[in-house]
Amino acid sequence: MHRTLLIPVAILSITSAALATDGNPQRLAFERSTVDLDGLVVQAREGRITSGQLRDRRRRLEARLDRELSQAPVELKPGDLQEVAAARAEMNQAVIHSQEFEFFGPEDRPEWGWYPSRRISSTGSTLRVDDRGRARYSVLR
Repeated sequence: MHRTLLIPVAILSITSAALATDGNPQRLAFERSTVDLDGLVVQAREGRITSGQLRDRRRRLEARLDRELSQAPVELKPGDLQEVAAARAEMNQAVIHSQEFEFFGPEDRPEWGWYPSRRISSTGSTLRVDDRGRARYSVLR
């Protein structure tokens, strides 16, 4: 009985080690989902899917992300927590943008400050403040 318990533990250890070399699995799940969601918003912008389809697909994507995160190992190396937090923030921004597009649609609505015709892209940088209060800009992955 003791040997049968060691085999699954060994397999889990090997799997966790393989994932750790590729990057933090939680960060990777957030990044993959963000790219997928951004792609869905582009499809909606181009008229290939409706706002309702965008909403349904976003919800399925969020459910998939929840499943991935619940199954991902939680082994953290130094710096992983910041990377995961940055990836989570990017995903949250993508969800907000998707929800805005679902609500307002593809047309400019100046009364709400909604201008989807303006193609604004992120600079890919963030302001980080350390424990001593020093701020510095850094590029996101």
